[in-house]
Amino acid sequence: MIIVSILSFILIFSLMVFVHEFGHFIVGKKAGVRVREFGFGYPLGPEKPPSERPLCWKIAEDRSGTVYTFNLIPFGGFVNLGENDPNDEGSLAHFPKRIRLAALLAGPAMNVLLAFVIFAAAGLVGYPRFLYGVGITSVIEGSPAEAAGIQSGDILLRVGTLDLQDYTSDGDQALATVTGVVNYVSDKAGQAITVLVQRGVGEDAAQVELQLTPRADENGDGKMGVSIRATPVHVQRVQTSFLEAFGYAAREILYTVQMTVAIPIQVLRGLVPASAARSVGPVGIAVLTGNAVQQSVEVGWAYPILQLTAVLNVAIAITNLLPLPALDGGRIFFILLEAIRGKPLPPEKEGLVHGIGLMILLLLLVAITIQDIFVPLPQGINWSDYLN
Repeated sequence: MIIVSILSFILIFSLMVFVHEFGHFIVGKKAGVRVREFGFGYPLGPEKPPSERPLCWKIAEDRSGTVYTFNLIPFGGFVNLGENDPNDEGSLAHFPKRIRLAALLAGPAMNVLLAFVIFAAAGLVGYPRFLYGVGITSVIEGSPAEAAGIQSGDILLRVGTLDLQDYTSDGDQALATVTGVVNYVSDKAGQAITVLVQRGVGEDAAQVELQLTPRADENGDGKMGVSIRATPVHVQRVQTSFLEAFGYAAREILYTVQMTVAIPIQVLRGLVPASAARSVGPVGIAVLTGNAVQQSVEVGWAYPILQLTAVLNVAIAITNLLPLPALDGGRIFFILLEAIRGKPLPPEKEGLVHGIGLMILLLLLVAITIQDIFVPLPQGINWSDYLN
């Protein structure tokens, strides 16, 4: 499992970074920027020429002088456009603001484009549609449900004569089913009823039949003494046509962006726990990709790894657009500041800001990595438990 996690992380992370850097590279090339180097893998001593770097091999050099290198650290790639050298007429820093903006935006844009392609592929192989039943979320102490042996996490299959196994993917219908259970039990105060529940999921699922007598509340309504809600019970694979896959991909990208922006706000408002918005570093991504690959193999369904890879690409695009030093968004911020001021910030000052920002980001990355090691990630969906 560890080997799978490491290999899948290297492959997926390298793909994300390579595509990102290729976006900068291709726009820079088309605009006439002198691209000094395009490297596969990450270099030791990136500020040095390729000939002076350890574990760096020159693969080729094109007619415009771009050197293509292979570097031993297997994390994506990088491109040297001369962003911090305005004295070189061929460097990106010497070009107009619109060219610099286009080159910087091209990296995140390529990640979004890759996410679109992968989401579309996920639609073609089949995406999940959850079917909802009625689940027990909690059992009140001393209630008829506790006395009968009902447990939190049970799925109600039948309550008296009310059959609940007609699962639905429609949210309104699922809520109506929950309401129907409440109304049915409300009329059964003091009457013994048989309750059939499913306990566990997947291969461990078992059906348990229990006897229960709802207790009348102050209004005379029967109560089992449980909290219930619409709960995922099964998953259907829904395959799109080729054209429908484009629409599916667009909706998934929009949803991912909305959730990425909304969850931190909801955490600040106390609507969701902080664990739902925890940052994930290389170790966490390795664990997630390893799990996704393993599940894809176990269920014979490429969706888990495709969906994760697409989401990670959207995430890296959004992260890089944040106005933080050393990121694309930080460089874009300085270009916009230049447009407002009418002149650029001195290169040495901007370089100092990016250098300090990079150090802070590296320290943050170390902290996140320590968190990934010592605080396990929440368990995701085990798809084999829910597939029909």
